[in-house]
Amino acid sequence: MREFQVAERVNRGQERFFLFLTRHGVGDVVTEADIVSATGWKASTLRTYRAKNYTDPFLTRVSSTQYRVLRDGRSLSRADVSSSFTQMRPGVLVLTEGTNMAGRLGRYTLIEEIGRGAVAHVWSARSQVDERRAVKIMMPRQDLLDPKVLKNVGKRFARESRNGMELKHRHVVTCRDVGVVKSNPFLVMDCADESLHSRLARGPIDVRQSLHVVTCCLSGLGYLHEKGCIHRDIKPHNILRFRERWVLGDLGIVQWSDMSEEFTSAATITRSSMQLGSWYYMSPEQRRSPHDVGARSDVYALGITWYQMLTGRAPDPAEAGAGVVPPPTEIDPINNLILDMIRFQAADRPTVDKLARMVGDLSS
Repeated sequence: MREFQVAERVNRGQERFFLFLTRHGVGDVVTEADIVSATGWKASTLRTYRAKNYTDPFLTRVSSTQYRVLRDGRSLSRADVSSSFTQMRPGVLVLTEGTNMAGRLGRYTLIEEIGRGAVAHVWSARSQVDERRAVKIMMPRQDLLDPKVLKNVGKRFARESRNGMELKHRHVVTCRDVGVVKSNPFLVMDCADESLHSRLARGPIDVRQSLHVVTCCLSGLGYLHEKGCIHRDIKPHNILRFRERWVLGDLGIVQWSDMSEEFTSAATITRSSMQLGSWYYMSPEQRRSPHDVGARSDVYALGITWYQMLTGRAPDPAEAGAGVVPPPTEIDPINNLILDMIRFQAADRPTVDKLARMVGDLSS
């Protein structure tokens, strides 16, 4: 059993640092003088430990003389401190309320986490001119992503940042800035009022509302497809509301027009060989081969999403494939249109342009 044991041996200064941390909770602000007094370290010693990233898991600097505590002292062990001080470590990024981040065009202060996935965390933030933003920080989870694709995931994130800032459409999320914090790239976007997922958590929406959401999405998809880009991840989580306007968000796995097959597959391959959280919305061809999809794959995902708006549930892929999905409404033209959108064969689905005309007729 010895190989499974973690040594908890710490020297005197580290023991005092451990005891100091156990007296504090997440978010507490302490001064350099507090730490030096508690540990017996010199101020220069603390600065050296910070430069070597020994203290990164426990403290983040908020000013020249102040630090914010990152770990609840009650959850710490001596082994946590010992392992942090054993060797030179890369900077550990711990995101907390009040963390400051500098982009190319401005500075941002994190407010609260609003989402996370296999590749990134998303936080609401305040810009230096007091505008509310969403900051997406790349923090890939190695327990979910296939190790073979981690390098390409980073390249994909950089491409999302670069290409996303070039997209200008009222129904596609606006990317405002990019930057890097402790080797973790991030991008800054407009911050939505809520996602369609959050809205549907309160129950289905009526037909007229659903037509408005679908109209907005089709407008955004038409723009992306004209640019040669396939979204590949249309679902309620990635449809965002800005007042009365609905916008396509999360361009993380967009198949950009300048992307090779190598990159197209990168962010969809996990240890379970599928993209977590999106299985019900993925077209049959995308489930078979993530890189081999076209515009009508997005049509399929939007059809599944529309069905969920009206019923509160996404139909099972087996139901959709067999064509036995129960009608979502009592309005036959809408039922027939949704069923056409989720047909098994991509060629049997309507184009975005045709859909936009048909939805427009239904809305009038």
